Amino acid sequence: LANAKFYREFEAEYEVNVNVVMVKRRIDVIGKQSQAYECAELIRQMLEMFHADMPTSTTADAVCPICMSSAEVPYNLQACGHLYCRQCLYSYLESKYDATANSESLKIVCQIDECQKPLLVRDIKSIAAMSIGKLAKARFQAYLREHEEFSECFGIDCKQLIYILTTEHQNVMGNYLKAFMTIFEQNEAIVSCL
Repeated sequence: LANAKFYREFEAEYEVNVNVVMVKRRIDVIGKQSQAYECAELIRQMLEMFHADMPTSTTADAVCPICMSSAEVPYNLQACGHLYCRQCLYSYLESKYDATANSESLKIVCQIDECQKPLLVRDIKSIAAMSIGKLAKARFQAYLREHEEFSECFGIDCKQLIYILTTEHQNVMGNYLKAFMTIFEQNEAIVSCL
């Protein structure tokens, strides 16, 4: 489709400009009406022959694996190339906002059983750019629930993590903490999270 040499030959022969707009899947032929029409018709015929020679895809290739119907407003995942409805992918991402879920159920992967490749951040931004924060927060909450050695700081507007020490470390750190608290009480300083 984007073979520049192929179109340059048509431009020279018909005295037209041929512009291939890949994003819109369109070919524009610009020139005198009769020559542009003749060139456009020849390009259309050649593309039809090209498509006729290509192996036909099965209907399963065009079926969204989420809704199991023909993909409306199709979107191909960048990691694996599988086709989905854009709305189905958006709904799939929305289902991952659950802050009570575990990390395993929050994985964002291709829904074709044999694939299961993770969605790229580019895909997520393209489908639901405004939702990346919600997805990250849900994943973060799940991580904290599964890793008890970490906790969120309880300070006002503090976004830091606290590493919770084991009993062994608490005994050693307890002595340092007592010394710190003595200094703190003497100086009446304000402590913030590190």
